[in-house]
Amino acid sequence: MSGFVFIDTPIKEKDFMLLRTVLLLSFFLSGNSFASETVKVSFDAQTQTLSYDGNLSEDGFAEFQRIFSENKQSVKWVDIKSKGGEINVGMDFGDLIHSHGLNLSVAEYCLSSCANYVFTAAVSKKIGKHALIGFHGGASSQSFDDTQLELQIQAFPPEQQAELRRQMTAQLQEYLLHSEQRESSFFSKIGVKQEITTLGQAQTYTERYKAEQYIGWYYTVADLEKLGVKNITVLNPPWELRQLNEKVQVFLVTVDP
Repeated sequence: MSGFVFIDTPIKEKDFMLLRTVLLLSFFLSGNSFASETVKVSFDAQTQTLSYDGNLSEDGFAEFQRIFSENKQSVKWVDIKSKGGEINVGMDFGDLIHSHGLNLSVAEYCLSSCANYVFTAAVSKKIGKHALIGFHGGASSQSFDDTQLELQIQAFPPEQQAELRRQMTAQLQEYLLHSEQRESSFFSKIGVKQEITTLGQAQTYTERYKAEQYIGWYYTVADLEKLGVKNITVLNPPWELRQLNEKVQVFLVTVDP
């Protein structure tokens, strides 16, 4: 976010960039399970598929947008494998996919911002038999884990910490307000219920949501349709979701009729 600027605090540029990164990761990613990845973007003219492999980042979106622009008339499908990224970047992807009426395929996984904003925005969706579509919260979430952020603040001299915490809290609130407004408009535009990003954080699921092994939740195809996510095809059905590993899992959330 280019608007993230701290004022009147003697912080070196490299420290500012660290805190900016930690802020976004702490609130919208899921710790160690979302380690940095090299992004790979490519286009296959034969299958008319634009592939994206990696976290959703500003640089990744720029490359995705560039290759899409060069092949705009040919791209019909986007194939994605991503653990997510900053929410506004996720909505950038979703806006492009929705505005151009693109379809999406997920062979392995699409998590967090990828599930929130990319998967939901596509016209038609194809998912592999063992694909994982995992949700993790969004801009309208009522609580966030700020553990890593606080650890970084504590790395600064004690006399700077209170002011740094105050400024970061103020800018976080501004950031969340802007992001929540954009998110609300985004879901209204694509015809999907915004609560898709927060149902797993309801009191009913508190114990599971806070358990170490869970990074988020998933829905059945039928419940995704109730939330407005339609035109989902499972390749080689039935869908048998496969967890990433024993320590990185999602739990099932059900949607009332």
